[in-house]
Amino acid sequence: MPSIKTNIIIAAPPSTVRAAFLDFPSYPLWNKFITSVEPPTPDPTPGTHLRIKLAGTETPMELVVKENTLETFSWTGYIGAPWIFKGHHFLNFEPYGEGGGNEETLQGKLVAYEKFSGILEWDFLLFIREWTENGYIEMNKGLKYKAETIARGT
Repeated sequence: MPSIKTNIIIAAPPSTVRAAFLDFPSYPLWNKFITSVEPPTPDPTPGTHLRIKLAGTETPMELVVKENTLETFSWTGYIGAPWIFKGHHFLNFEPYGEGGGNEETLQGKLVAYEKFSGILEWDFLLFIREWTENGYIEMNKGLKYKAETIARGT
């Protein structure tokens, strides 16, 4: 099963990184890859349907939240039908470095990855792998900036 994986160290506790990620209304200000999320539910539960808009695309993509815990947020989405091309995206909010006063580390590590399946998984990835991976890297950088700004209180 092909996949794309990125990660970044963020100078903010994992809970701050998670809260910044789930602040969907602020996406246009910092997220260059996923430019909008509807509805802007602050803490969607598994089974919640979300529509996202990706940079450079016209048609929103429908996603279904699969997991929303303190450690992981994941969703699935597909193009055409799930058996044609499906992605299962995970964001893990991991502790990193030394602990702070509230028993949470002062830094976090965001691990973002997606597993792809379907009969055309390799065909689609031939065309979108680089664009998708670069989008995740840009999203990670934007989230780093937003979460670190929140952690500094500025």
